[in-house]
Amino acid sequence: MKINIAILFGGQSSEHEISLQSSINIIQSIDQNKYNLILIGIEKDGKLGIRKYEKCILYPKDINRIQLGPAIAYLAVVPGNFGYNFLNLNNKKTFQVDLIFSLLHGSKGENGSFQGLYNILNIPYVGSGVLSSSICMDKDITKRILKTFDISVAPSITIYDKKKCKKTEYKKIIKKIGFPCLIKPTGQGSSIGINLASNLFELKQAINNSFLYDKKILIEPYIVGKEVEVGILGYRKPIVSICGEIQFKNKFYDFQEKYINNNSIIIPAKISKNLSDRVRKIAKKIFLVLECNIMARVDFFITRNKKIILNEINTIPGFTEKSMYAKLWKASGMNFSSLINRLISLTLSKNDHNI
Repeated sequence: MKINIAILFGGQSSEHEISLQSSINIIQSIDQNKYNLILIGIEKDGKLGIRKYEKCILYPKDINRIQLGPAIAYLAVVPGNFGYNFLNLNNKKTFQVDLIFSLLHGSKGENGSFQGLYNILNIPYVGSGVLSSSICMDKDITKRILKTFDISVAPSITIYDKKKCKKTEYKKIIKKIGFPCLIKPTGQGSSIGINLASNLFELKQAINNSFLYDKKILIEPYIVGKEVEVGILGYRKPIVSICGEIQFKNKFYDFQEKYINNNSIIIPAKISKNLSDRVRKIAKKIFLVLECNIMARVDFFITRNKKIILNEINTIPGFTEKSMYAKLWKASGMNFSSLINRLISLTLSKNDHNI
């Protein structure tokens, strides 16, 4: 009997289109002889709709035009132990989902909110739980926790209200962080809302821009060095991929570089074996400290003096054609289809052991 797997994609965050691109590769790679796919596209207003396989996503290759295909039916969720967890609002029929593979990037998807919904519905899901998802989505909280475990993170200043960001606050930023600096929304991914400032005028503009995406922002120094990433897979004894390095044309790895430009991904990273081993060891420690599960991508800066500094951790890494996570595992000996099967089997195994 086939396992019913619901693929969730789209969502209400600013990463809606990235989620759509991630989902295409997953949908096309899952073994449909083994799994029955239920394609649930979440619209920008939050409606859950079932999509047909052939038209689940329109204009899939164009990041500027990509969009959800038409829903064939909208859904309601049914909490509780009834033997089913979704209601088709068109024909009023209920159905059961055995596992959720969520590709909802960003807020209202990767931050623990939907993970809480899956828990209420008693459905196992690929990825980390509520606590670690919410912690990892908040770059500020992630830093606070990891510093207590002697993991190097970039120094930063947190701002909660742009109206209170006056002369004294700007002086504090200039003294502690200096220029150039990066201004980031704390709860966004895909480099959305991140800006580089080289002077006070640019700083003020960047702060205003970042507050469009979040209620709390971080200001960090611009770190000169290599950007190195690793993938992690597992739950009790996770394994870590080889290191990959990103080379880009712009001053930092922004949205344009990630999804539009042809940036250069180098696997393995051009670093020594000793440095690579250190990166992988730290990444595994971060994954375990933050109680992550099943998958994550951990990003670092390596400075000229070989200092390893955490950039961020992503609990639902991208699966687009340009994304690093799958490329890292392919280079580590696991092709895309095998990776997807491994993620699913790990989730089912974890659920069987109630971990």
